[in-house]
Amino acid sequence: MRPAVFCSRFIAFHLLRGAAATALLLGAVLLMRGCPMCRPLGLFETVRRRFRA
Repeated sequence: MRPAVFCSRFIAFHLLRGAAATALLLGAVLLMRGCPMCRPLGLFETVRRRFRA
């Protein structure tokens, strides 16, 4: 029987993958300098204004 894609054999490896994913997510938010929802909303508003004018 093959293991599932997201399943890890060892709990330590599973926790390490979770910590790495969390660090990458936080790093991306810090590099973008802003909340993740503000950028798509600003882009949406810009496109909407451009099509209105």
